[in-house]
Amino acid sequence: MIYYVRLLLILFVTLSFSSAAVAQASEPLVLNVTVTTKDGAVIRGLTLDNFAVSVEKTPQQILSLSEREVPASVGILIDTSGSQDTGRSKNALDIQKQFRQGLEGFFNKSNPANDYFAVAFNSKAEVFQDWTSDYQSILKKLDSLKFGKPTSMYDALDLALEKMKTSRNSKQVLILISDGSDNQSKKTFKQVRDKLKSSDVALYCVALTNAFRLGDVESVPNLEGQSVLDQLTFMSGGRALFMNNSQGPKAFSEVFELIALELRSQYQIVIARPASLAGKESRKLKITASRAGTTGRTEQLLARTRQSY
Repeated sequence: MIYYVRLLLILFVTLSFSSAAVAQASEPLVLNVTVTTKDGAVIRGLTLDNFAVSVEKTPQQILSLSEREVPASVGILIDTSGSQDTGRSKNALDIQKQFRQGLEGFFNKSNPANDYFAVAFNSKAEVFQDWTSDYQSILKKLDSLKFGKPTSMYDALDLALEKMKTSRNSKQVLILISDGSDNQSKKTFKQVRDKLKSSDVALYCVALTNAFRLGDVESVPNLEGQSVLDQLTFMSGGRALFMNNSQGPKAFSEVFELIALELRSQYQIVIARPASLAGKESRKLKITASRAGTTGRTEQLLARTRQSY
């Protein structure tokens, strides 16, 4: 009798795992896709025929395409480390003010149904504003942030990715304001990259490349940090936008408003989730977009979405 009971338990557990695997494999995959020209102009009004999707180089059937705007859950990450120390000069204080104006412009141009949280990080990453639909509460707290100490950017990203698991919207976005430096995190680049890769979160970054003067020496562009930001944003379907303090406050506002415009102009493309591939923990995704050009030739467009799932 005991033998048969054990056999039934084994069969039940096996069937349960199999059913879960089948259910997961049968769930459709929803891709948020931004399409622009090579000059960065956002493109609307495309149809199914304008897109092609492949997984591991195998073409996939597109089940549906929608241009309907959906609200997003957005995390704002603000670097308050020494490299961003706005107390160094009047010029730096002006930059802090411009960032605030830029964020306010982003909020004003974004979907009113979005919700937000905010993280500040230097040697430690902390949530200074929990989920809220009232973005004014974030703006009011910006002036109280204290700048200085080392940088734990990877820890901040890890914290934000964990926080995003409690979001109410399926469309998830992180906006990182940092130069990409990290000299304090317990988490590594690889750990954060892998965690971002396995999520549905799109990462955008706004970075100053030579924002501050250290004594009498102008800071040089942080090429390593820029490379890190490029890699992380590209793989998530977002983008890194590098600013120069000589561009002025109008450029700051334009950058943040561009992010808001992109998030409100995305396509949702649905494909069937391919069956599990042996030995593959993640699968490479590729999406292309094109349209008929004015001269009759096909114009290739830039389509951005996550690079794997």
